[in-house]
Amino acid sequence: YPAANNTYNLGHSSYRWANIYSVSTDFSSDARLKTTLTALTDNEIKASKLLAKEIGTYKWLKDVSEEGDKAKINVGLTAQKVIEIMNSYSLNALDYKMVSYSE
Repeated sequence: YPAANNTYNLGHSSYRWANIYSVSTDFSSDARLKTTLTALTDNEIKASKLLAKEIGTYKWLKDVSEEGDKAKINVGLTAQKVIEIMNSYSLNALDYKMVSYSE
């Protein structure tokens, strides 16, 4: 277990865990842990509308190669598309927790 709160990562962008089995995973939405919500800017609203249109289904190539037609369907969009759309409205996607980048 970690020796300090909110200090250590589990895995790395190049060395990811395959599966994590857990009874409870906290992706906290607790308002007490957040600043006050602010309204989206006009550009954020415009980008959000385009991002919503890009949401679709896909399968991981690794899963298809291993499981064929039985591979599970995922829902989402690609990091590349998020970056492209955000950039088109002068927004840096890396300033938001929508995508991450690691060399």
